[in-house]
Amino acid sequence: ALSLIGMDRVDSSQKYIHKAQGIDENNVLLQLALGSYYRAQHQMELVIKHIEMVTSIAKKAWEPHLFLGKTYLSQAQHTDNNRYKQKSLFHLVRAMQSNSTLDKNLSFLRDIGLSCLYNDRPREAERYFNRLRQDRGNQNVARYYMGLVAFELEKYNNAVQHFRAFLQENPDRTDVLAKQAEGYYRLGDYAKARTVCAQCLSIEQFNLDARLVLGKSILAQGDATEAIRVFKETLKEVPHHIPSFQQIISIRRN
Repeated sequence: ALSLIGMDRVDSSQKYIHKAQGIDENNVLLQLALGSYYRAQHQMELVIKHIEMVTSIAKKAWEPHLFLGKTYLSQAQHTDNNRYKQKSLFHLVRAMQSNSTLDKNLSFLRDIGLSCLYNDRPREAERYFNRLRQDRGNQNVARYYMGLVAFELEKYNNAVQHFRAFLQENPDRTDVLAKQAEGYYRLGDYAKARTVCAQCLSIEQFNLDARLVLGKSILAQGDATEAIRVFKETLKEVPHHIPSFQQIISIRRN
């Protein structure tokens, strides 16, 4: 079953999984096969259930902890669930404790760095991303991650410098442009924030983060009417964008 799943013949694996279930439900390879099967089906809660069982059966194995850490991290990125964030770091640390060579693995350094960042441990994240940056092939992407760390540490000048360096090779990354604009806003450079927002919105017209920073920057420059217009325009396109609605309420109250 595992071999068939590995060859993308997921449907063909089912009969072997069913046979194995009839022999020994707690077999570690069966649980791996079930986890892999559900991963191919994008049923991540079931993936987690079965790979968690693997960790309870094969207590000394590091591979299922790595698998779970990556899975929880992916889920955290899509759902912003605090439990997933915590579980991702727990399992990645367990994997590293059982296999010390992982701290030389570039993909692992990225994942554990992000997990530290998501768990409000930016200093630890910085350490892993610094090591990632030592690899020439990952220097540029490491700059992006270092920008995120600097932002969390409220070192906004450092953050915008890291984002600028990253954007030189990735000029169409609207998420990074929006984050850079927010950095300028936090620095009080509202004109620069507006310029970067305009650059971002020329690529992605309704990038919500950029539109929010744009409206806030316009407001900070004293033009409440234009700021409201920006927020209303956002709500016309995305009616349930709560931050824009909150900004309008705040302006009217003041």
